Amino acid sequence: MRKLSASALLVAVAFLSLLACRKAARPAGLAGFSGDETVGLFQKGSEVVASPREVAPEQGKGTRGEDAPAALGAARKLIQNAEVSIEVRDFDTAAQKAGEIARSLGGYVADSQAAGEGKRRHGALTVRVPAGSFEKALGGLRHLGKVQSEHLGVQDITKAYTDLESRLMVKRDAAGRIREILRNRTAKLSDVLEAEKQLTELVEQIEVMEGERRFYDQQVALSTIKAELHEPEAIARPSALEPLREALRDSLFNLSSSLAAFVTGILYVAPWALLVIVLLVLLRRARRRRQG
Repeated sequence: MRKLSASALLVAVAFLSLLACRKAARPAGLAGFSGDETVGLFQKGSEVVASPREVAPEQGKGTRGEDAPAALGAARKLIQNAEVSIEVRDFDTAAQKAGEIARSLGGYVADSQAAGEGKRRHGALTVRVPAGSFEKALGGLRHLGKVQSEHLGVQDITKAYTDLESRLMVKRDAAGRIREILRNRTAKLSDVLEAEKQLTELVEQIEVMEGERRFYDQQVALSTIKAELHEPEAIARPSALEPLREALRDSLFNLSSSLAAFVTGILYVAPWALLVIVLLVLLRRARRRRQG
């Protein structure tokens, strides 16, 4: 009986030891194991790092959080333009100052027109300045005189610019693949000739699209301001002698009109009168001959 109790005791101790060993040998990374899902920590060498499931939200926070609107605004392509009408004291002086304003901000006068003679002159200037100096240039032009009208406009070409870049990328990839085919020379002669034709067309299309993109870049980089400058209209007070002058002018006009009509009548009648005089002279001579 004692032997049986001792054997049972040894078996129980061995069983408990086996359970303790299995528990100690269990990996730390599986401490939170439940079903088929593993959540918790991965052990890397002597360093413990968070699992990828916990890192991903932190990595995406910077791109989809508060920085996303700012990044979108920075990528927008905007063309700024303005039209302003200003009354100035002296057109030539104002036009010169407008050119100085443009040059001081890194811009230039793209077009200049002037008209009018004497006391009142007017014209238009087309000023182009860097987009960042648009407000400064417009403010400087406003100080040239009295602003009578103003129109501001912004054209958003972001979509058109993005579509152009996407199409340009596709064309370049296609041209690169065709160049690779021509470089290897593994196709038939007819296929090579067809590939060269397609490559030429693609290159022409790429050049046109690149020129369009450069035009967009220039329009975005430089803003346009059209300034119409004009001198004020002269306000003259009527003179007390103005009615007398008007009457005298009317009289002289009537006299000159009458003289003109009289001279016209004489010139119209003179040939016929001369003809009648010649006929009378001839008739008198004929009568004298008969009487003599």
